[in-house]
Amino acid sequence: MSSSGEGTWTGEMTAETGTYRWMSPEVFEHKLYDHKVDVYSFGIMMWEVLTGGVPYDGFTPLQAAIGVVQQGVRPEIPPFVPEKLSLLAQQCWHQDPKQGPEFSEVLAVLEEMVMVQMTNRRFMFGGRKTRKTLLHE
Repeated sequence: MSSSGEGTWTGEMTAETGTYRWMSPEVFEHKLYDHKVDVYSFGIMMWEVLTGGVPYDGFTPLQAAIGVVQQGVRPEIPPFVPEKLSLLAQQCWHQDPKQGPEFSEVLAVLEEMVMVQMTNRRFMFGGRKTRKTLLHE
Protein backbone atom coordinates (compact mmCIF):
# COMPACT_ATOMS: atom_id res chain seq x y z
CA MET A 1 0.00 0.00 0.00
CA SER A 2 1.27 3.47 -0.77
CA SER A 3 1.89 6.10 1.88
CA SER A 4 -1.13 8.01 0.58
CA GLY A 5 -3.44 5.26 1.78
CA GLU A 6 -4.19 4.08 -1.73
CA GLY A 7 -3.51 0.67 -3.11
CA THR A 8 -4.61 -2.88 -2.70
CA TRP A 9 -4.68 -4.73 0.57
CA THR A 10 -3.61 -8.32 0.34
CA GLY A 11 -4.34 -9.38 3.91
CA GLU A 12 -7.47 -11.07 5.16
CA MET A 13 -10.35 -8.71 5.88
CA THR A 14 -12.15 -9.22 9.15
CA ALA A 15 -15.85 -8.66 9.67
CA GLU A 16 -17.19 -6.13 12.16
CA THR A 17 -13.82 -4.66 13.02
CA GLY A 18 -14.46 -1.39 14.77
CA THR A 19 -17.27 0.36 16.55
CA TYR A 20 -20.72 0.41 14.96
CA ARG A 21 -21.15 4.19 15.05
CA TRP A 22 -17.97 4.64 12.97
CA MET A 23 -18.14 1.42 10.95
CA SER A 24 -18.67 1.55 7.21
CA PRO A 25 -21.69 -0.26 5.79
CA GLU A 26 -19.61 -2.81 3.89
CA VAL A 27 -17.84 -3.94 7.07
CA PHE A 28 -21.11 -4.26 8.97
CA GLU A 29 -22.60 -6.25 6.08
CA HIS A 30 -19.58 -8.59 5.96
CA LYS A 31 -18.82 -7.58 2.35
CA LEU A 32 -15.37 -7.45 0.82
CA TYR A 33 -13.81 -4.09 1.48
CA ASP A 34 -10.63 -2.11 1.08
CA HIS A 35 -9.01 1.05 2.45
CA LYS A 36 -12.14 3.07 1.65
CA VAL A 37 -13.69 1.81 4.90
CA ASP A 38 -11.14 3.96 6.71
CA VAL A 39 -12.06 6.96 4.55
CA TYR A 40 -15.68 6.44 5.63
CA SER A 41 -14.68 6.28 9.31
CA PHE A 42 -12.52 9.37 8.88
CA GLY A 43 -15.57 11.25 7.57
CA ILE A 44 -17.54 10.23 10.64
CA MET A 45 -14.65 11.32 12.89
CA MET A 46 -14.48 14.66 11.06
CA TRP A 47 -18.15 15.18 11.86
CA GLU A 48 -17.48 14.28 15.49
CA VAL A 49 -14.58 16.73 15.80
CA LEU A 50 -16.44 19.53 14.01
CA THR A 51 -19.64 19.19 16.01
CA GLY A 52 -18.47 17.84 19.36
CA GLY A 53 -21.27 15.32 19.13
CA VAL A 54 -21.55 11.55 19.21
CA PRO A 55 -22.54 10.08 15.84
CA TYR A 56 -26.14 8.90 15.83
CA ASP A 57 -26.70 9.97 19.41
CA GLY A 58 -30.11 8.81 20.55
CA PHE A 59 -29.73 5.44 18.86
CA THR A 60 -28.07 2.34 20.19
CA PRO A 61 -24.91 1.43 18.27
CA LEU A 62 -26.75 -1.44 16.58
CA GLN A 63 -29.69 0.81 15.59
CA ALA A 64 -27.21 3.30 14.15
CA ALA A 65 -25.47 0.62 12.08
CA ILE A 66 -28.76 -0.74 10.76
CA GLY A 67 -29.90 2.79 9.84
CA VAL A 68 -26.64 3.43 8.00
CA VAL A 69 -26.85 0.17 6.06
CA GLN A 70 -30.57 -0.14 5.36
CA GLN A 71 -31.65 3.50 5.13
CA GLY A 72 -28.46 5.35 4.18
CA VAL A 73 -28.59 7.39 7.39
CA ARG A 74 -25.68 9.76 7.96
CA PRO A 75 -25.05 12.37 10.67
CA GLU A 76 -26.70 15.74 10.14
CA ILE A 77 -24.15 18.47 9.52
CA PRO A 78 -24.97 21.73 11.29
CA PRO A 79 -24.93 24.96 9.26
CA PHE A 80 -21.95 26.36 11.23
CA VAL A 81 -19.61 23.73 9.74
CA PRO A 82 -17.60 25.29 6.87
CA GLU A 83 -18.97 24.20 3.51
CA LYS A 84 -15.73 22.62 2.29
CA LEU A 85 -15.48 20.45 5.41
CA SER A 86 -19.16 19.57 5.19
CA LEU A 87 -18.77 18.44 1.57
CA LEU A 88 -15.59 16.53 2.38
CA ALA A 89 -17.26 14.60 5.21
CA GLN A 90 -20.23 13.79 2.97
CA GLN A 91 -17.90 12.57 0.22
CA CYS A 92 -16.05 10.37 2.73
CA TRP A 93 -19.22 8.61 3.84
CA HIS A 94 -20.72 8.28 0.33
CA GLN A 95 -23.11 5.32 0.04
CA ASP A 96 -20.93 3.87 -2.74
CA PRO A 97 -17.36 3.60 -1.43
CA LYS A 98 -16.03 3.70 -5.01
CA GLN A 99 -17.46 7.22 -5.26
CA GLY A 100 -15.72 8.38 -2.08
CA PRO A 101 -12.35 10.12 -2.16
CA GLU A 102 -8.96 8.53 -1.71
CA PHE A 103 -7.04 9.66 1.37
CA SER A 104 -4.69 11.57 -0.93
CA GLU A 105 -7.70 13.61 -2.11
CA VAL A 106 -8.85 14.19 1.48
CA LEU A 107 -5.36 15.37 2.35
CA ALA A 108 -5.25 17.70 -0.66
CA VAL A 109 -8.51 19.39 0.40
CA LEU A 110 -7.32 19.79 4.00
CA GLU A 111 -3.91 21.11 2.91
CA GLU A 112 -5.59 23.62 0.58
CA MET A 113 -7.76 24.86 3.43
CA VAL A 114 -4.72 25.26 5.68
CA MET A 115 -2.82 27.14 2.98
CA VAL A 116 -5.75 29.53 2.48
CA GLN A 117 -5.84 30.18 6.24
CA MET A 118 -2.08 30.74 6.36
CA THR A 119 -2.26 33.13 3.41
CA ASN A 120 -5.06 35.06 5.08
CA ARG A 121 -3.06 35.28 8.31
CA ARG A 122 0.06 36.54 6.55
CA PHE A 123 -2.07 39.19 4.91
CA MET A 124 -3.70 40.16 8.20
CA PHE A 125 -0.58 40.01 10.37
CA GLY A 126 2.04 41.55 8.12
CA GLY A 127 3.71 38.57 6.49
CA ARG A 128 4.89 36.75 9.60
CA LYS A 129 6.75 33.55 8.69
CA THR A 130 4.81 30.32 8.82
CA ARG A 131 5.92 26.97 10.15
CA LYS A 132 6.22 25.62 6.61
CA THR A 133 8.36 28.60 5.55
CA LEU A 134 10.63 28.16 8.55
CA LEU A 135 11.04 24.43 7.92
CA HIS A 136 12.06 24.96 4.29
CA GLU A 137 14.59 27.77 4.80
